[in-house]
Amino acid sequence: MIDIDASDGTNKLPRSERLVFMREDLSLAYTVIGNAGPAVVFLHGLGSTGAQFEQDGEIIAAAGYQCIIPDLRGHGRSDCPQPLTPDTMTVSTIADDILALLDDLDIEQAHFVGNSMGGVVALDIIERAPRRVQSLTTFGSAYRLNIPRIAVALQNAISKLFGAKRLANLTAKSVSRHEVTRDFIRDTFSTLDLDMVQAAQKTLRRYDYLDAACAFDGPILILRGDADKSINRYLPATLKALEGQKDVRVTPIEDAGHLTNLDRPDIVRDAILGFLKEQASR
Repeated sequence: MIDIDASDGTNKLPRSERLVFMREDLSLAYTVIGNAGPAVVFLHGLGSTGAQFEQDGEIIAAAGYQCIIPDLRGHGRSDCPQPLTPDTMTVSTIADDILALLDDLDIEQAHFVGNSMGGVVALDIIERAPRRVQSLTTFGSAYRLNIPRIAVALQNAISKLFGAKRLANLTAKSVSRHEVTRDFIRDTFSTLDLDMVQAAQKTLRRYDYLDAACAFDGPILILRGDADKSINRYLPATLKALEGQKDVRVTPIEDAGHLTNLDRPDIVRDAILGFLKEQASR
């Protein structure tokens, strides 16, 4: 985190607060940066944490936004549900956590920025509560996915065989060529609860939010990292379905993988801020 310089009596950077929200006996951690302006909710992917977005939140909050960055259930400082089953780690259940958090913060509508699973969680909110979403930015997220059950089972078996620490090292090398991103993956993924990952993957392997995205009357920004091998094989179906939608924009990001904001932070922040400012000027 960047320190706040208050030597002259004023905060030159937005204040950051680490907070906890209780839902269904789960302690769900989140960070709020900034205390005024339109709300922007950042949702990380499976295996990551809200720390992925904290520096982005500082920059965007300094531009006049209130940034809300949760650790999704089972991740980071948030509790893992007990019993841990696919039913307690569904996309819709995680989306309900976020909606309950917004209710607790008395936020009726927010801009959403989602990476990978986080983008899918935001799409679930668009499908079930579209009025809560002012705009959507995604990267590393396909809006429709159908991975064979056997492929997911094989991946989970390999993960258990390797263990979290070795898996983190392999993932770091395969996901990014940027050392900062690799370090984040090694640090974050090395303590993963692989049972939690397996439970979440059972519902993430197959979903379809394309109709919801096409029906959404708010703006959508898709950031496409050109080196995101894990999602770019599935993304063309999303882009084809959204082609021609007046409020959908696709922005390619060069030399960026699945965690696009960590690989190319300045470019991604500029793209998100520009997109948010366009909505404010409407």
